[in-house]
Amino acid sequence: MVRALWHQAKDQKELARQVVLDWFSQAAKVDYSPSVELNAISDETLTFANALFEVIEDKEGSDRTFDAILDHNPQIAKTYLNTLLRHDISRLRNAALRRTINSIDELNFTPIDMSVLLGVASTLQFDQEKVDALVGMLKKKLDEPQEIDMLVLVSMGDFLLSKRATPEALAVYKRIVEKDPKNPTALNNIANILIETSPDNAQEALGYIERAVAILPNNAVLLDTQGTVLIMLKRYEEAAQALSVATKAGGDPRSALHWYIALINAGKTQEAEKVKPMIDRKSLRDVYLLPEDKAALEKL
Repeated sequence: MVRALWHQAKDQKELARQVVLDWFSQAAKVDYSPSVELNAISDETLTFANALFEVIEDKEGSDRTFDAILDHNPQIAKTYLNTLLRHDISRLRNAALRRTINSIDELNFTPIDMSVLLGVASTLQFDQEKVDALVGMLKKKLDEPQEIDMLVLVSMGDFLLSKRATPEALAVYKRIVEKDPKNPTALNNIANILIETSPDNAQEALGYIERAVAILPNNAVLLDTQGTVLIMLKRYEEAAQALSVATKAGGDPRSALHWYIALINAGKTQEAEKVKPMIDRKSLRDVYLLPEDKAALEKL
């Protein structure tokens, strides 16, 4: 595979193809051609052949070998794609995601399979075109009348949120709350998405985050969201109280910044100056900041 990839990267496509064909002839005991019968070739050989054809961007060869694997045994095809999704070579990862999306019904995905797929797609790098295709597939599933497993819903929401597909993520989290009204994570995510979409949503967001805080009253992440929403509603004293607890409990580097903003807006400048040293600018580089947060940070 390394030789084929090297030639392909050097734009020596004929040499790359010849490397693949030579390997196929040796492994399958038959020369490859568009008409060669693949049914008698082992799945192990076909999976490696498929990866090689993907590497050299041979659509005909990669389509035929994958279809043969899928026809032989969908479980083997699914296991193969799950492995390829994690490959170091980005071309293979993207090919695996594309084939998974296109063959999702034939692969007989279980809720666990879908959760694993979305977890991998959330954490590893894929081409935006493939990510968009996955988002599109999930949107279609949301429109279908069939019930969606809670594990899948949670994974869908987290994936969509990680890819900033906020309208779709909001729809998923609201569906989770319909099924599980006391799910604090989903309630918190709904509140955050609402205020990130528009400050005009703050009152609606407050309803969701207050439900979450009622379930976990001392949770720092939830209290930070509650404080942020209260700031947007100009209820600065209440916001400062919630954010004081959130900052002292730790867990979200934004809490100290939000506490400072609440105190400044409440006219408590001296108290705000005491909070200022708690703001960790370095940690704030790694988290999402609202426009209001960025503006306040620039003024410090």
